[in-house]
Amino acid sequence: MAYGSLRPRVLQIVATVVLTILIGAVSVLAVLSYHSAFGTSDPASCLSDHCFCEAPSLSGLAQPINAITSLVFVVFGVWVLMTREKIGKKTKERGLVLAFGIILIYFGVSSFFYHGTLSSLGQFLDIFSRYVFAILLLVGALLRRNQIKLLQAVVLFIVLNIAFGLLQLHIPESHRLVFGLLLLPGILLEQQPKTTGYKWFSKQVRFLYIGIGTLTAGYIFRILDSSSAFCMTHSVIQGHAIWHILLATSVYMVILHYKHTPHKINSQK
Repeated sequence: MAYGSLRPRVLQIVATVVLTILIGAVSVLAVLSYHSAFGTSDPASCLSDHCFCEAPSLSGLAQPINAITSLVFVVFGVWVLMTREKIGKKTKERGLVLAFGIILIYFGVSSFFYHGTLSSLGQFLDIFSRYVFAILLLVGALLRRNQIKLLQAVVLFIVLNIAFGLLQLHIPESHRLVFGLLLLPGILLEQQPKTTGYKWFSKQVRFLYIGIGTLTAGYIFRILDSSSAFCMTHSVIQGHAIWHILLATSVYMVILHYKHTPHKINSQK
């Protein structure tokens, strides 16, 4: 690799590290400020039973391992924004990748805040971020299939987010089932040749299947995290932390999938 091409990549890496540290620092301040203002007056609904395997701390970050691993989302998100110029300017995916990069950062910040405070506010923000991801995947697939136009996609995205946000406010315990049901149609539509422009299981769509695989593996660790047989409350290895890493990787695979299956804005595929 020539020096001229290496230098921009080094700058992108440095910028990603610096911005991740800054976002992490702001997230820590947000958690500490929340603790100072509200203390334990706004607990997450799951605390009455069992939120996660990691034992809550009485000071600082409530769950430091789960909180810190949430920053993996931020790393991926910032990196996506730093390298977005590689996507064609006249493709539908350029805007989708920008949205997913922002969502990854939101994923990380909301998850960090949730595990740092174990508050109902953090719980809402964290779960809502998953809905935003699933809805964008669905709307993006419809847009790429030419079944809706850009303005319709934006309106649908906003309306669905409001609807599922209200659902989360009124029935917070439904999120595990709802997220799975909401994610499924987006995955099914996105992998179809009409959406990708390529045959099933062709090399151009491999990143989507890698993403599905890492998401499935992440769900397994998420389930194991709630199992008493695999739960080690004070271990640095937490199933939910591994879920964070695999979920972030899965979302990034969707972004790589977009980069390898671009659609011209005026395409009539």
